[in-house]
Amino acid sequence: MMKTIACLQAALIFMLPSAVYPAEISFYLGDVALVRNGKHNAVAVGKTLQTGDLLKTGKGSFLEVSYPDGSKIKLNESSSATIGSRNIAGSDRVSLISGTATGSIRKLLKGSAKSYTPTIVCAVRGTEYTLTVSNGGDTRVDVKEGTVEIISPGGSAAVTENEQSETPMGGKPSPSSGSREDWKTRNDRDFDENPAARSGRYDRQLKALDSRNRETGSAIVSVRSAVAGADSRESLERAGEQLNSASEKTEDDLLMNEALNRSARDIADSFQGRDAGISERYRTIEKQSGLVAEQQKKNLAALQKIRDDYLKARDRILGTYKNKIDEIKSKFTNKKSDI
Repeated sequence: MMKTIACLQAALIFMLPSAVYPAEISFYLGDVALVRNGKHNAVAVGKTLQTGDLLKTGKGSFLEVSYPDGSKIKLNESSSATIGSRNIAGSDRVSLISGTATGSIRKLLKGSAKSYTPTIVCAVRGTEYTLTVSNGGDTRVDVKEGTVEIISPGGSAAVTENEQSETPMGGKPSPSSGSREDWKTRNDRDFDENPAARSGRYDRQLKALDSRNRETGSAIVSVRSAVAGADSRESLERAGEQLNSASEKTEDDLLMNEALNRSARDIADSFQGRDAGISERYRTIEKQSGLVAEQQKKNLAALQKIRDDYLKARDRILGTYKNKIDEIKSKFTNKKSDI
């Protein structure tokens, strides 16, 4: 019976925000920028990073982000990334918008750490890997040690030691070859030669994310019903698993979409003043991404309400089991007193 309570408590812990202690800047060199709430902030070793921070590195520069468990993410030269999402409490993982980032992630007792790009989610556990994002939002993953699970709207793949994988914007993961430097040069050139045509890939990615929104909507109905009908530890555990799965997927999709949104915004800004048509095209994509994000946030809010209901059901069921334990203890104590 105590095992029952422990299982339900573990389910509760899993659903709480994972970031208890903040990430911080552990080292930097050269031209590095930290933008917080639209304003430039001073960069310093030991500076605590906040959810929503934007990091940028110039040519010949880099910045290292460290976590309390010893994990590190190095943002290499000519790169940009954001920290977590303001829409997800406690989120502090890196979303690479463009350029290259190298991660060294400590092994976790449970679950995995994650990194994000405009096209994929990287679930890592005890891994050394490098993420590269082209000017057009395509992603390549190079794994030095361990395994990285790649999740995209188009499919998923596991990449192991000394393997590489690439995921085009709006596409699915597939094996890659050659150096990541050559890969990025080639993909950047392809985007620069025809940025208007490449915008269609952003449309496909957004359509896929919107489709996943509808799937989440159906899952929310199912989870709500499961939590409402929970009347035992077994049924509550099953409902908790469904709730965790739906919440994790929705948060992953939102972070991926927010990275896509920032990518489209950066492209629109880069073409402003030199090609109004292309700038406006990516500005439209940015707006469409915002609409998809609004539904993602509504889904998260609905799941939070279900989580509140789950906690009430948990207290009710744990209370029932606690009363049974107290009753057994009382009977045992009475028997001892009669001897």
